Amino acid sequence: MTRIRSLPLPSLVQTLLLMWNRPWLRERLRRYGDIVRLKVNNGGGLSAKPFVMVNRPEHVQQIFSGSPSVLYAGVTNSLVKPILGEKSLLLLDDVDHARAKRLLLPAFTAAALRGYEPMVRGLAKEELERWRPHVVFRSFDRMQALTLEVILQVVFGVADPARLTRLRELVPRISEVGPLVFLSITLESLQKIPPWSRFLSMRDEVYGLLDAEIAERRACGDAAERRDVLSRLVLAQDGDDRLSDAELRSQLLTLLLAGHETTATAMAWTLHELARNELIQHQARTGTDEYRQAVLKEVMRLRPITTAVARHLTEPMELAGHRVPAGHGVAASMALAHSDPRNYPDPDRFRPDRFLSGEVMPNTWFPFGGGARRCIGAGFSLMEATAILGEILASYEIHPGTSSPERGKPRNVVTGPHRGALIMVQPV
Repeated sequence: MTRIRSLPLPSLVQTLLLMWNRPWLRERLRRYGDIVRLKVNNGGGLSAKPFVMVNRPEHVQQIFSGSPSVLYAGVTNSLVKPILGEKSLLLLDDVDHARAKRLLLPAFTAAALRGYEPMVRGLAKEELERWRPHVVFRSFDRMQALTLEVILQVVFGVADPARLTRLRELVPRISEVGPLVFLSITLESLQKIPPWSRFLSMRDEVYGLLDAEIAERRACGDAAERRDVLSRLVLAQDGDDRLSDAELRSQLLTLLLAGHETTATAMAWTLHELARNELIQHQARTGTDEYRQAVLKEVMRLRPITTAVARHLTEPMELAGHRVPAGHGVAASMALAHSDPRNYPDPDRFRPDRFLSGEVMPNTWFPFGGGARRCIGAGFSLMEATAILGEILASYEIHPGTSSPERGKPRNVVTGPHRGALIMVQPV
């Protein structure tokens, strides 16, 4: 058996590359084969931890099908604990995670998603009325504003004008906090000085605004008549078990973190790619929602929003023929799997029909993770993006805002277009 090769760079350098130069790191890792050991920081101070990264479908399947009592996600997601709190679905494991997911699922059924779609389309139409034809603009900025509005009104259900205004101001500022603040926010010696103190102050204000919204929703007693996600979660229960106010706040913030920046980035990349491919844009405009969803899936394959899906081992695990010790992390690399020619012939080509022809094999496309911990909001995200894309294409033709394609630029946990996906539109 060949040994696992380790990336021969200091752990601090590996961490910084993961934060700021993911494309370079991806190509370096590809040369090390299908299994490689890294050592990077994943939050909770400045210490680095080893983890083993794989990308072949059979090895990815081992991670996704492994026991939730052995493969923990809370430790590997600890970077986001200062924002989300300890009750977030991203930070819970084993029976705690299973309980929370059981209570959250009713808000994300197919019937629930159909109820949210008209609200998403209405907000998209309002956004499109603000666009100026024949003027180059950063589509990421507009998609970020729109997906934030979807979170605030469709997920949170906020209607109070003053509260909406303040959340619109605070949420983008929290999202734009740099990775070094996240990596070191748990160090008490830094928490009383800027920018750490400023971040904590903004976070606490968002907590207060959401707490007020939750308290009002419980007191009004009209949750059953409302159509937003929070109202469904207020009503969710399993016997006598229901989500506490603290749990509700954490789950709302989780949906914010997982569904705001990521969906905005995916939409910006989609507009960037469609602007450069008139044929596929025409097919997406005249085709079905199924085809538009295939376009989005192909964009998420070609332009991975995040790098990998990671877990922490509570017990030793056999992975790819190697014994990985307890305490190590294991990760499935979507950046590598999505661009592997063994999985996707001609992987650099933008070809949405891959996702309609049955050629995409299991465990080769996993932007929402997989197994018991597959993202609970995956259906919502795809519904939202498909609805928004349909409204955009019904109103506008999309053209490139620059002559050359844009490269990826890391932005905290996501990788977006470095110039914001510059486009120009004209009415259909």
